[in-house]
Amino acid sequence: MTTKIKVSDLGKMTGGLNVETLEGISIEGEIEINLESDGVNPQLGAVIGQESSQIATHLANLSNLLGRR
Repeated sequence: MTTKIKVSDLGKMTGGLNVETLEGISIEGEIEINLESDGVNPQLGAVIGQESSQIATHLANLSNLLGRR
C-alpha cells in the first residue's frame, strides 16, 4: 500500500528520533523557481542563485542518504 506524505511531514515524524535508515521510500517531485528580470537587484539574484545551489546540494545529499542515487 502506498502512502503519500510531504517531506516536511516526514521531518516532523522523525524530528526527535535517531533515524539511521529509511527503507522503501520514494521521493518524487519538482522544484521550480521563476524570477522576473525586471527590477531584480543583481546582488539579490546572486544570493538566490547561491541559496538554490545549496538547496540542490542538500537534496542530492538526502537522495544519497536514502540510497536513491
